Amino acid sequence: MAGLIDALLSLSRVTRDDLTSELVDLSALVLSAGTRLAAVEAGRPTDLVVEPDLCATMDPRLALVLIDNLLGNAWKFTRNVATPRIEFGVTQRNGARAFFVRDNGAGFDMAYIAKLFAPFQRC
Repeated sequence: MAGLIDALLSLSRVTRDDLTSELVDLSALVLSAGTRLAAVEAGRPTDLVVEPDLCATMDPRLALVLIDNLLGNAWKFTRNVATPRIEFGVTQRNGARAFFVRDNGAGFDMAYIAKLFAPFQRC
C-alpha cells in the first residue's frame, strides 16, 4: 500500500508541472529501466529485446514514469516464467505508430480489460 501511495504522489507531482514537448529516445529509456531492474535481481536472467532508435515527441518526465511502470509490470509478471522475455517495439495501428511492451508473463483475462486501468475499483 505504501508503494502505491508513493507512486500516486510522484505522479501527482509530475502532472502538476508544465508539460514540455521534446524528442525522447524511448529505446534508451527502456534499456536504462531494464538495467535498473536487472541490478535489483542480479540472478534473474531476462531476455530484454529493444527495437533501437525509437523516439517520440513527448514530455520526458512523463515518458520516464510511463516506461518505468510498463517495464516494471512486465518484469514483475514474468517472474515465474522459466525463460522470461520482454520486448519493446513499435507497430502501425490505424495509420499511426503504436509503441508496445510485450512479455511472456502471467497476462490477464481479456474479459476484464475495461477494469484494467481503473484504479481503486471494487469488485
